[in-house]
Amino acid sequence: LGKSVNLTAVKDTGYLFVGWVGTGSGSVTSRSVTILVKPSGGAITEFAVFRPIAAPTWTLDVQATGIPAGQNYSVTIDGVTYSGVGTFAVTNISSGNHLFSAPMAYSEPTVNTRYVASGIATSFGTASGPVFVGANGTVTVSFTPEYLLTIATTTGGTVSGASNGDWLSPGAIETLTATASTGYHFVAWNGTGVGSYSGSTASISVTANGPITELAQFVVNPVP
Repeated sequence: LGKSVNLTAVKDTGYLFVGWVGTGSGSVTSRSVTILVKPSGGAITEFAVFRPIAAPTWTLDVQATGIPAGQNYSVTIDGVTYSGVGTFAVTNISSGNHLFSAPMAYSEPTVNTRYVASGIATSFGTASGPVFVGANGTVTVSFTPEYLLTIATTTGGTVSGASNGDWLSPGAIETLTATASTGYHFVAWNGTGVGSYSGSTASISVTANGPITELAQFVVNPVP
């Protein structure tokens, strides 16, 4: 009784000391790390209060190149996908290593052009592997377009060469050949899109400067 005691609060890594809460005569309630207590009338209790340090989080501004204005696109960070138009912000990214990727984006309302991520760069380095994020920064996704090739036929023949539904890089050249079935003959190609072909030549080449549709038209041979 009456003996003074020094108490010092020692925090663990990742925690902050909040303060002492004392009860009883001679106790101390204080924010000081070290306190002096002196019981003067019975038992006292001193409770040291600690709280975890909130881990810092960061904001990444996401932007894109090689994609039309107004085109929706996405970026995936550690398997979570965030999407937007133009430049958009991704918040609450924790400190540490993160994996970045970008899904393909498709034109709307007609899904005949898609944009494939050709590279991702951050203000902390290229995202070819885990990227350490430890501050606010930027993410730039570079996209390259690809164009849909649609091939159709009327009854009476087939098309060889490229396949319906192929995705073509800008400037890609594809050869198509229309072959009539027995009892039919080829009439013409009806093409739409920049780089398409319309005409009566059975074997043609088309150049993908945009989405292309080619319809091979066949008719029944006349009865002798």
